[in-house]
Amino acid sequence: MTAPHPAAPYVLAVPVTDLFVDHTYQRPLDPQRVRTMTETFDPRLLGVIEVSDRGPEHHPRYAVIEGQHRWATVTSRDPRASMAARVHSGLSVAEEAELFLGIDIHRRRLSTWNRWKARRAQHDPDVAAIEATVARAGLRVDDAPKDGHITCTAMLEKVARSRGGHALLRDSLRLLHDTWGPQQSAYDAPMVGGMAVLLDAFGDDEQFECDILVDALIDLAPERIGALARAKKSNGKHGGGALPKFVALTLHERYNLHRPAGARLIMPSSFRGVLQPAAATARPAAAAAAAA
Repeated sequence: MTAPHPAAPYVLAVPVTDLFVDHTYQRPLDPQRVRTMTETFDPRLLGVIEVSDRGPEHHPRYAVIEGQHRWATVTSRDPRASMAARVHSGLSVAEEAELFLGIDIHRRRLSTWNRWKARRAQHDPDVAAIEATVARAGLRVDDAPKDGHITCTAMLEKVARSRGGHALLRDSLRLLHDTWGPQQSAYDAPMVGGMAVLLDAFGDDEQFECDILVDALIDLAPERIGALARAKKSNGKHGGGALPKFVALTLHERYNLHRPAGARLIMPSSFRGVLQPAAATARPAAAAAAAA
């Protein structure tokens, strides 16, 4: 006898108590993700989850194929609530697993840039503050491949949220601009992060002179700095770490090549090549940016 062909899916409001997760194919629930989603809950962002109807003899009846974290979030907020679900009928557990995998593989996740654009449209104060700081350096946050544009939004936010805040972001971008003008290659994530790491380590050092660093770098293309940094990273002499650390080490080395022995910058023993996060009591980003 031929198995019945699965019926076309349809949308139904399903009580959360009539939903469950089959962990024979589902990934484990992430409680921290559920807590975060609960704290930032917005019913407009729930969308429609994907479920399989196991039949009226099953209690709960509907297996969640896609959307278990949204289901867990809604359940934690209101166990009497219902959710919009696209219901698939006539599936075996194996077919549910196949559908789960297909959805997971083909789901189009928002890129970092698309998230930034969405936050900009929502008037996110952190996005507005960062874009204002970038503008003060004569640059623009934009994904179009063009001189004067910066696309590394994640790094911009990382620097702005560090202990140096928007002042460090502003100074890093201005120093890059003083050296290479609007060349787009000067503003990728390793270059922005590396300059910020260097200034975070030496910005308060009375011996450090920005003009000396500009003179030391101005005859080198930004791509050359990146190549030297990658070589440092691969030789293993400076330990591990992300590429901005090795950009900072390269900038430090170039600076010292333009100084007499007695005036060279000594790398502090505490240097780890990472930006320290801002203190918990730091001012909101928008206020800090205005002050910068």
